Amino acid sequence: MTLSLVALRKKPHSSASALKTFLTCPLQYFFRYVERVVAAFRSASLSFGRAFHTAVGLHLMKSSEFQSVPLDELVEAFRQVFLGELAESNIPVLFDDEEQSVGELLDKARQMLAVFVQQFPLPTRVLGIEVPFEMVLQHPVTGETAQLPLVGAMDVIALFDTQRRVLEIKTGKRKWSDDQVDFDLQPT
Repeated sequence: MTLSLVALRKKPHSSASALKTFLTCPLQYFFRYVERVVAAFRSASLSFGRAFHTAVGLHLMKSSEFQSVPLDELVEAFRQVFLGELAESNIPVLFDDEEQSVGELLDKARQMLAVFVQQFPLPTRVLGIEVPFEMVLQHPVTGETAQLPLVGAMDVIALFDTQRRVLEIKTGKRKWSDDQVDFDLQPT
């Protein structure tokens, strides 16, 4: 039986975010993951991403080749999660200059969801959304194992005809470079 992501995160573990932070800035890693210093703010982008995942998951799970979940229903699912995230945060939420208001972000979500629904092919079958995992990392040559397991969640596991695929959903402002697609720790 696989534990929930919440349960897995309660145990000592590492994550793709922690590893990426360590490789990018060891001092930031120290403050965030060792000293557990609470950030002075958090970006609205995090809440946007979580809400977008929810709406995309609803679309993938409930739509079929015969009938799609209406865009307004997807936007409403996004809105509920997004506003809930903003309201429950005990850390001030910071908006970027380009995203001055909640309304502008809701409009952006509507546009992005419309493009996703129109352009992304529906899978034959969705096997799971936000599927938690725990794995022990092992050095490929020496066989040495990491002290802590890697914990995370796969955004979507789906069948396209008979081919199983793991989908990573990203909502960044800029298109990823080929190197990011090939080498970023999280989707790889």
